[in-house]
Amino acid sequence: MIFTANFQRMVRIADGSGIPLDAPMAMITADIRDELGINEFSSANLTQKVGPVKRVLGKVMAMILPVLFRRMAKAK
Repeated sequence: MIFTANFQRMVRIADGSGIPLDAPMAMITADIRDELGINEFSSANLTQKVGPVKRVLGKVMAMILPVLFRRMAKAK
């Protein structure tokens, strides 16, 4: 339980300090960040810009990854 609380705390600190997203997460979340206006925050300029090809790849990854993770969970 303590580990979970500490992990959540560290994630919130990282988010609040403006640590940039890594490339895969930036690709997967590009559309929703645009829709929510998250890219308007000043710390958003720390995350690399996502071009049209990576945006499409991110959409494909967003569809495939949940299925893959469910299959991995069932395999245990």
